Amino acid sequence: MDKLALVDLLGYFPTSATEFFGIASMLCHFVGFYLYGAHVLKGRIKPNIATWGMWLFGEIVDLITYDSIKGSHWTTNAGPFACTVGVLGISTLIIFQHLRGVIKGTKTEYQPLEKADKYWVIPDVTAFLLWLKGLGTLGNFVSVGTTVVQYLPMYRETYRDPSTEQAGPWIWWSTAYLCTLLAVITGPGAESVALYFLPIYYFAIDA
Repeated sequence: MDKLALVDLLGYFPTSATEFFGIASMLCHFVGFYLYGAHVLKGRIKPNIATWGMWLFGEIVDLITYDSIKGSHWTTNAGPFACTVGVLGISTLIIFQHLRGVIKGTKTEYQPLEKADKYWVIPDVTAFLLWLKGLGTLGNFVSVGTTVVQYLPMYRETYRDPSTEQAGPWIWWSTAYLCTLLAVITGPGAESVALYFLPIYYFAIDA
């Protein structure tokens, strides 16, 4: 009987340490976003619309600039890819929940957008323009390195009211970035210093 390559399930199992950590990073991200989405639907979390809106664009920029760094591999990109998909999912969920509330005439509580919040997307726009000019590595440093300012609305509101966030998703996301770091260390781009910045930085601000 001829072998059907499309149903060769063994091909989906990790065959090296870097593949294991890459897949683990992706799965940890998805678990974190699943938990976060469940909390949003149950009203346990009051997401900051400004933060999630900026994250959606920012994660796309992070992914394309990280992919452009010398030595990048699907195993190192698996985490950022999963994060991009997850942020898109949560952003869509927030919009859906808001529209459902409008239709039903019920009010959904979100953290307010403050005047300065809208300017914090500028670094990601700058990073995207750098990527277009062929300076992807520099763009990644700009995009990733300035993400902390996009976290400020969430940090601010969580400091004021700790009930606005839940620890569970952030633990999973922090673990995901540790796995991405291990994927870099064990992968073909281990000598590329630029690849280490994203997982180390995001672990620090998520944790």
